[in-house]
Amino acid sequence: MSDLGIIWSLPDGYWLALAVLAALVFEAGLRWREKWAAPALMIYATVLGWYMLEPIESVDMMNTFSADEISTSFVAVMIFLIAFRFMATLFYSMMTPKKINKIESDNLPADSILKYIIFFWLTLLSIGIFRLNGDIITALFPVEARNGNSMWLRAAGADAGSLGFAVSLAGYFYILVLAAFGMLLPLLKKRRMQIICILVILISWPYAFLQGSRNVTLAVFVPMIFSYLIFSKISPVWKVFLLISSWIFIERAMRLIVTFRNFGFDTVQNLQDKGHAGLNMASELTYCIGFIRTGILNQTFGVGILQELGNIIPRAIWADKPLIGIDYAIARGFSGGSGDIGVVATISTGMIGQGVLEFGFIFGPIFSAALMGLWCAFLARLWAQGTILRACLFLFGIGLTFNLGRNITMFVLWPMALAYILVIIAEYFSRHRAARPDFRASSVGLTG
Repeated sequence: MSDLGIIWSLPDGYWLALAVLAALVFEAGLRWREKWAAPALMIYATVLGWYMLEPIESVDMMNTFSADEISTSFVAVMIFLIAFRFMATLFYSMMTPKKINKIESDNLPADSILKYIIFFWLTLLSIGIFRLNGDIITALFPVEARNGNSMWLRAAGADAGSLGFAVSLAGYFYILVLAAFGMLLPLLKKRRMQIICILVILISWPYAFLQGSRNVTLAVFVPMIFSYLIFSKISPVWKVFLLISSWIFIERAMRLIVTFRNFGFDTVQNLQDKGHAGLNMASELTYCIGFIRTGILNQTFGVGILQELGNIIPRAIWADKPLIGIDYAIARGFSGGSGDIGVVATISTGMIGQGVLEFGFIFGPIFSAALMGLWCAFLARLWAQGTILRACLFLFGIGLTFNLGRNITMFVLWPMALAYILVIIAEYFSRHRAARPDFRASSVGLTG
C-alpha cells in the first residue's frame, strides 16, 4: 500500500487524536509567553514522535492490528492529551513561585563554571578508562556500539553485582556533564573559553552518539539548542536557521543510531537505513490495552510507579529488589535468555501504555497525563524562578522530555534528580557565603 493509501486508511480515532493534538499545539503557540507553554509543546512533540508517526511510517502496525484496535489506541491518546492540558495548568497554578524573575544570563560566571565542569568530566573519564583497562580510544569513541564495550556498560539485574548502582550513577553524571558543555557554550564570554568548550565537545560528545542510545544523544544535544535559542545574542533569523539545521541533524543522527547500533559504527556492511525504528509506542499501547482486556496482564494500580521510585536503592542493600518491565516483556514473547532477569530483552510500553497497565483504558491515560502534567509544571516552575542555575535545569529537563515518551521512568530522570540536588547545594553555599559579615563588608567596600 502506498504512503498516501496508508494515510487515508487510518481509522477515525487517529484523526480525532491528531485534531486534538493540532489544536493544543496551536493554543500553546499563541500562549508562548506563559511559562507552561514551552514544556507543554515539548510534550506534544513527544506524543507526535512516539505515537502519531508510527501508523504512517510503519506498515507493520496496519497489518498487525485491526482498524478497531488501532482506533481504540488513539482514543486513549486523545484522552491523554485532553487530561494533560487540564493537568499542566492546574499543577502549574499550584507550583507557581511567589516571584517570577527575568533571567539575567550576563551575571553567570560561565567561564569559571566551565573549568569545574571540565575537571569533573576528566575525573569521570579517568574512571571510565580504568573500567576499560586503560583503553582511552574505546572510552571516547565506542564505535562498536552495543556490539562492543563502553565506559558505563553493566549487566542487568543481580548480574550487575554490588557496584552496579555506582556504575549507573557515574553514567548519569557523565550524561549531565556532557549536556552542561552545550548549555554553557552560548553563555561563555571569553573567546578562549569558547574555543576550549568547542574542543571538549568535539572530544566528548561522540560517546553520546556512538554508544547507541537515542535517549542519551537527545539528552546531551537538545539542551544546547534551547540554550542558544534563549540566551544567545544572535539574530532571530540565525536562530531559525539553527533550529532547522538542528532538526535535520537530529533526524539523521537518530536514523544512523538505529541502523548501526547493533552492528557497530565501524562495520563495512551495506546496512539498510532502518528509519526511526522503535518509535512504535502506538503499537505497544495497542498491546497493553489488549493484554488488560483479555486478562493476560492485570492492572497493577500504581505498584509499577512505586517500583520505579524504589529503583534508587542499590541491589547490594535490597537483594530482592523487583525487576521492572519483566511481566510485559514475557507477555510480548521475549522470555528466555541467558541472564538472570528471565527475558531476552525488556520492552518499553510507552508513557500512555504504562498508565493503561496501571489503571486500565480510561483512568490509565489520565494517570499518565497527571504524571506528565507534574513534569510540565515542574519545568515551568524552574523557568519562572528565573535564576540561571534553574534555567539550566529547565533546559536539561527539556532535553530529557522526549525520552519519557518510551516510559515515565527514573532511568530517564535520575540525571535530572542529580542535577537538581547539585543546584540545591550550590544555592545553599551561595546564600551562606552572601550572609557572612566579611562577605557583606567586602561587597560594601567594592561598591562604596
